[in-house]
Amino acid sequence: MSRSSKYGIRELRRDFPNNKACLDFIFDARHSRKCRCGGVFSLRKKRVSFRCGRCTKEVAPLKGTIFEKTKTPLVLWFHALMMFSNAKSGISAKELERNLAITYKCSWRILFLIRSSLRQGLEKLRGIVEADLAYLGGRRKGHRYRSEAILSKPLAMGAIERKGNVRARVVGSTGGISTRGFVLSNVEPGSKLFTDMHGSFKALKGIYELDSVNHSKKEYVRGDVHVNSIESFWSHVKRSTKGTFKGVSREHQQSYLDAFAFHYNNAGTDRSRFETLLRLVLLSGAKTRTDA
Repeated sequence: MSRSSKYGIRELRRDFPNNKACLDFIFDARHSRKCRCGGVFSLRKKRVSFRCGRCTKEVAPLKGTIFEKTKTPLVLWFHALMMFSNAKSGISAKELERNLAITYKCSWRILFLIRSSLRQGLEKLRGIVEADLAYLGGRRKGHRYRSEAILSKPLAMGAIERKGNVRARVVGSTGGISTRGFVLSNVEPGSKLFTDMHGSFKALKGIYELDSVNHSKKEYVRGDVHVNSIESFWSHVKRSTKGTFKGVSREHQQSYLDAFAFHYNNAGTDRSRFETLLRLVLLSGAKTRTDA
């Protein structure tokens, strides 16, 4: 592949012009062409498996990936991966359905399996980290009081390292136990932790260098103390959800957060982000079988 920063339909067609090119790429990414017996693996005609020319051992490169037992051509899968990678504000199943001329069920399942392959990473954030809670979802009708409408929404917590990565997870409550558990799992103890005045963050005193801004007193920045970075991330998530998806169910909320975190954490070039996405979907085993 050339090392240009952009990656669109022309680059995709050049690198993966047909199903064989896609299959060769998947095989080479997961296996060696040389067999232990000294032979060489080659693609079988009209099959999606490779056979050693010496010992006749066969390898199915799609096994254990999101492509396993798929009926959709691999070129369409790679097209979907390219579109997903370039869509920093998300891509809906209806849009993918129209672009690939496939069924809605197929497009929804493709996106579901791609999001299921994403991981936010295990390395903890360090240095200066901002943390904040956010209620996700649009307006809730049928509630007499505004507080009831807010509490009916999914609650998420995020932490972002200054000039670094983000972590975001759906949590059960605004209590100190949920907050403490999320921060301890994602932020290196001893780091500077900047928050707002939410009471749940008090449980982190002594573990982090805790400092806060008081939004109720119109205080948003005090020196280098602010939570503007994490609030900007939440703003992008909410606007993109409303504009692209219209709404997201609680059941799938976490996978959508994983997708937004993936794009934030891979905000470099289109090519590098696409290559990272390819590695993730090939390393991740298919959680669910697909009829796509």
